[in-house]
Amino acid sequence: MHSTCILRGELFKAGDGNSTYRLRWFELESSGELRWYEPTINERSSTPPRNEKGSINLRGARITLEADERRGDEDRFGFRLVPNCGTRLYALQASSAEERRLWVDEIETVAQPDIFRSSLLRSGRTLQLRKEPGSKLGIDLGSRPGYPCVTVLKAEGAAANEAGLLAGDVVLTMDNVVLRNAVVASRMFKQAQPGILTLRLATWNHEVKLKKLDGKAGMSCVSPASGDGCLVSYVVPGAAAESAGLKVGDRLLGVDGELVIGTHDTFSNRIRSAGQEIRLVVSGFTIAFILRKDAEGVLGLRCDDGAPLSVQGANISEVMPRCAARDAGLRSGDLIVAANGELVRDGQHAMQCIASSGRTVQLILWRPRPDAPTSAATQRSPIACTSTSQSKQYSSRNTEYYNLDALAAPHSSGSSSIYVDLTVMGGAAGNQ
Repeated sequence: MHSTCILRGELFKAGDGNSTYRLRWFELESSGELRWYEPTINERSSTPPRNEKGSINLRGARITLEADERRGDEDRFGFRLVPNCGTRLYALQASSAEERRLWVDEIETVAQPDIFRSSLLRSGRTLQLRKEPGSKLGIDLGSRPGYPCVTVLKAEGAAANEAGLLAGDVVLTMDNVVLRNAVVASRMFKQAQPGILTLRLATWNHEVKLKKLDGKAGMSCVSPASGDGCLVSYVVPGAAAESAGLKVGDRLLGVDGELVIGTHDTFSNRIRSAGQEIRLVVSGFTIAFILRKDAEGVLGLRCDDGAPLSVQGANISEVMPRCAARDAGLRSGDLIVAANGELVRDGQHAMQCIASSGRTVQLILWRPRPDAPTSAATQRSPIACTSTSQSKQYSSRNTEYYNLDALAAPHSSGSSSIYVDLTVMGGAAGNQ
């Protein structure tokens, strides 16, 4: 049976005493064989490492996750392999939780191929990038503390535009190579042959084109309590930002193909100095809902804080049955970023905004990716729905629905994961 390499990249491997970790180049084959080599020292080399240091067969192996730890100036995310034959443990470490997930997912696929696996945490998108002979891709990549793999700092080439690669996108793999950092990414892109390169992203950003009116964008921005970019805090009615589809709570990452790092003042200055037409990179997707409380003033939501996930807002941890929120299409895991036109800081603040409003509440939710295409759906505007009503009112305006499987967010130092199953989080802030 022909075996192919399904995943390659660098991992830290512990020695026989499981104490000293050394960087090794790993290759996982479809046959279940995992091999490791001395890493390529010369980053300009296009020759893959061939000094094999060892191998194991993973058929029937067990994989366990280790507690995250800090080594020197970087975080490590460990896991252990226990082969089906023998008693030796193999301790490995990745540089990010997302990188570890990639390896563990593929290893489990070859180790236990008959076991069903959830795709809950796979929120990013995949795109095809064309590399022409003798031409540059026009992409600047960089490694950033607290972020997995490499981030697109600038995307201005024809190849990047054609593929839909955006500034702020986090690139996990190129073909079957894990891009652990910018050094690995630079080496892999240089040695890649002309043709189609498949990139797997951790995020699902999108671009909004805005045409200024009288030289103004028609919005205000603030720095988020946590996370990247800046948040839209106010949209002038009828102005350019509203016409472009921006909402309060949208998180802006880049301007005209370049990632903007700094405070909201930095972002605002970039927008002011840009031309009449500008391209803004927006993280994820937002959608507005208008809800009416029931006779007891309840929407049927339970929220907790979004801040532990390095995202400002309130996570919906539970949606009660037969309530206005469920009838409208709100789901556990949605992130409330604004309520009644005001940015939401955390779960407690969201509950206060909802409690202090009248019978009607406007919520803006953030979701990290769009649904797969389904049958035509219409946006529900359940302003007449209550928690005891079975009736539904529908708006005449068609819109797409988006499904939140997991919250894509960069981890802060000491955080245990990047992607979290929000449907099972505890610590509810309250019920409205």
